Order: sequence, then C-alpha cells, then structure tokens
Amino acid sequence: MIRYRQPLKDDKAICGLVFRELLPVSYKIRDNIDIDYRFVQKDVKKRLYKGTTFVAVNRQKVPFAFIHLIPKKEELFIDMLAVDKKLQSKGWGARLLSLGERYAAARNMRSVTLFVDILNSKAQRFYASKGYRLQSFHPQIQCYRLTKSL
Repeated sequence: MIRYRQPLKDDKAICGLVFRELLPVSYKIRDNIDIDYRFVQKDVKKRLYKGTTFVAVNRQKVPFAFIHLIPKKEELFIDMLAVDKKLQSKGWGARLLSLGERYAAARNMRSVTLFVDILNSKAQRFYASKGYRLQSFHPQIQCYRLTKSL
C-alpha cells in the first residue's frame, strides 16, 4: 500500500532508508567520510517538511520505500526516492515515480526533475527507462540532472 507520510510513524524508517540506500552511493564518490546517522536523521526530517512524501508500507505499516516531492512553480523536483534493497526490482520504485508524475500533472506542472549520483548507474538506467533525459552534470555534487516533460 502507498500512502502519505505520517511523520511520527514513518520518519525513523525513512531516515533508515536514506542511510542504507541513498548515502552509501553518494559517499562512494567522497573518500574517507564517516556518516553521522544523527546528522542524517536531522537533515532528512528537515527536508521532509519542505514538500510531500509518499511511503510504501508493508503489512505491519512500516515503510520500505518512499518518494519525496518538492513542487517548484511549473516543475516538480523529486528530492529523494528509495526502496529497501530486499524489495528493489519489484516495481515499487516505478509505482512511486509514477505517483509523483501524476501528482505533478494534477497540479499542471510541465516537467519533473531530479538528481542522480554519477556512480549510481542502476538508478540512471531506471530513470532512463521511465523517459528521463540528461539535462546537465553538476560537478560540485557529482550528480546528473535528469528531466522528463509531462
């Protein structure tokens, strides 16, 4: 089931997904960096209040995947999308991405934009298969900016 984020119930699991699924890819780029979970948790919670988050939950109502969306005028920015490693390649990322695109279309937005880490080739292939195209490379964050017109 996919539903809106419930902060008191979901934020700990969302922070765990960021820590396990997103940060290891981002920090492969930067050598010898220790990741402080407390900082990650504080930063993620702050970011979650700047937009809308949908979570996919299991039967125990624990999130195993999420997408965080930030509307920006005529463009939707996908800030984060993560799926637990054990449930990847089962369609959950595609469902969440599609939900984000429908969210944007319902608000008359013209495009969806996101950043993907330079070393995350799996995510790059995933987004390309969903119609996202390379717009630019940002060396300061070592990410590609991908966009899809709606």
